[in-house]
Amino acid sequence: MSKVLLFTAFLLLSVTWVVAQDSSTAVSQNSQSGMSSGSETSIEGCLNGSAGNFTLINSTGITYQLIGASDDLAKHVNQQVQVRGTQSAAAAPSSASPTSSSGAPGPSSSSAASRPTFNVSKVSKISDTCSTSNK
Repeated sequence: MSKVLLFTAFLLLSVTWVVAQDSSTAVSQNSQSGMSSGSETSIEGCLNGSAGNFTLINSTGITYQLIGASDDLAKHVNQQVQVRGTQSAAAAPSSASPTSSSGAPGPSSSSAASRPTFNVSKVSKISDTCSTSNK
């Protein structure tokens, strides 16, 4: 009887150890993937907008909806800037909008929903005016 009890205790201890190893590996993998998706980056372009509705158009014509750092963004409207922060993957479009080069006088409200969103943490001025390639 004592051999059965000893074997059961050994088996229970072994199973507990294996489960503990699997749990710590899963936690480690989740924390590493979370860090890579939120890594900070920067983009450059012409800053437009006002009062919490800021956009940045980069040199390739992609328009980003900017959120955060509203006070810093307001100081640099109509200037060439570099913004640091993180891009929201959920709001990023699958491709650039073909209507952006149609010569329309301004962005339409329906296209704002398809813009990639960029969470700004820092704004740096590059030039007092926007370059002509970004307008």
